[in-house]
Amino acid sequence: MREQFCLGRPIQQPSSALRALVAEDDPMFRRILQSWLEAWGHEVTVMENGALAWSILQQERPPELLILDWVMPEMDGTGLCRRIREQQRSPYQYILLVTGKNDRQDVVRGLDAGPMTI
Repeated sequence: MREQFCLGRPIQQPSSALRALVAEDDPMFRRILQSWLEAWGHEVTVMENGALAWSILQQERPPELLILDWVMPEMDGTGLCRRIREQQRSPYQYILLVTGKNDRQDVVRGLDAGPMTI
């Protein structure tokens, strides 16, 4: 098997793959995230807006790792994050909120929504 690389470094295969959801309205960034996660051995579902992502999260076995864009159509990442945390599902879902926002107040607002990190 050919060794795979990401950002110039060899990819270490994880001990167990996660089901991941990428909710991102920018097609290029969505594809980049998808290719990285797949290269790392994860099963990836991609959606282009928050409403479609929410529908995926209603499945019996939703993804465990969620990468959500803050600004996207139909439901933004912070709104989606709040809805996810209100459900208090088990197992715990790890949420990363992706944004270009860097104002201190925006970061605080984003973290208040409940992601692991911004």
